Amino acid sequence: AVVWADPARGLLVTEYICGAHLRISDIRLPENIECLAARLRELHSSSIEGSFLDIPRIANHYSTITNTVQSRELYGELSKLLKRLRSDLTESVFCHNDLGYRNIIHTRKIMFLDWEYSAAGDPWFELAGIVRQNRFSAIQSRNLLYAYCGTFDKQMERRLYLFSRLYDLVSALWYLVVCATNTDDMTNGRQLKRILDHLDNYPA
Repeated sequence: AVVWADPARGLLVTEYICGAHLRISDIRLPENIECLAARLRELHSSSIEGSFLDIPRIANHYSTITNTVQSRELYGELSKLLKRLRSDLTESVFCHNDLGYRNIIHTRKIMFLDWEYSAAGDPWFELAGIVRQNRFSAIQSRNLLYAYCGTFDKQMERRLYLFSRLYDLVSALWYLVVCATNTDDMTNGRQLKRILDHLDNYPA
């Protein structure tokens, strides 16, 4: 919860939550995937309202900032994928949108931190973000789907695959901006290369 905020000065004080940060190896454990899915279902079924996560607008903004051949190609591919996914888009729910393991802690239950990117959006984009940020294997991805949906089939696996590619395209555009504006941080460059390599290796 927010304790105090001063947007004009860029200051924010939030309530401290005592708990254990999960390592990336922890979040991949079957029991933690089940706990994560249960907490996610609780979030997605809540009545919290938020602004809509406008992926095309965000991606176009990132592409315009860098305005390189690479960013334009990535944005073009993203636009084609969004058209393909239109029939698969589900009802918007309130999402966290940044559930890497660093934003997940364990108290007596799973808790989420850092709600900067929270917004109404497609739950499949959220699931894809979890898979890609935490580098889930195919088996771990299936476990997440089964724990979240209560079932699993090839059509669901294909949908998660397409949304994972969408997530990687948005992430690549974001890292291009970060790398262009902060040339001293090599970590961002390595992360961008990892995402681009993964995009190149997606099966058709």
